[in-house]
Amino acid sequence: MFPRRERLTDKRIFTALFQKGEWVKGQTFSLRILKADTAGAIGFIVSRKVAKSAVDRNQTKRRLRAIFRQLLHSSDFQGLMKQRYLLVIVHRPAAAIAYDDLCREAKGLLARVRARPES
Repeated sequence: MFPRRERLTDKRIFTALFQKGEWVKGQTFSLRILKADTAGAIGFIVSRKVAKSAVDRNQTKRRLRAIFRQLLHSSDFQGLMKQRYLLVIVHRPAAAIAYDDLCREAKGLLARVRARPES
């Protein structure tokens, strides 16, 4: 799990992400990004459309948290979350997708975020 200071909890930031944030779209999930005022944070959204069962939604979030925690604390993407708010929005059921495929997609999306000029 991400430490409390790295988690998106403020409703105002979620609203700002949806109003002003930029999309980085993937096949299974997408990222909404917004320049952070101070320290960045990350949040995850898995709707009932994606998985009817709360168990499946929570499992999907746990898998994605583990992937993003590993990637964002690696040397490749270490400073990325200090500069931006990230919101991961799941579009398709990720439970049936292999862990390695999810890692590959997350790495590709984070590389695209890193390549973007800061706004």
